[in-house]
Amino acid sequence: MRALLACMERGYGIVQIETDLKVLVDMFNGLLLPDASIEVMLWDIGHLRQQLSSIEFLFIPRGVLTCWIALNRSGCLMLWLLM
Repeated sequence: MRALLACMERGYGIVQIETDLKVLVDMFNGLLLPDASIEVMLWDIGHLRQQLSSIEFLFIPRGVLTCWIALNRSGCLMLWLLM
């Protein structure tokens, strides 16, 4: 959620959110029914989604995500993790 707000504040219209939580990505993408414990968060993200040109939620396996984080520390990439 913080990542989406930060993207909107910076004026980004096209956003990709990468996480290693496959079930969460499937809920965001409508492949699974939302869990009641995060239904409010899904609604909030749906509202924010309407204000962006494009938003994708991507599943990235943990090993690959660790590589991206290491690259990010070098200042080459910007990566927001959905927590």
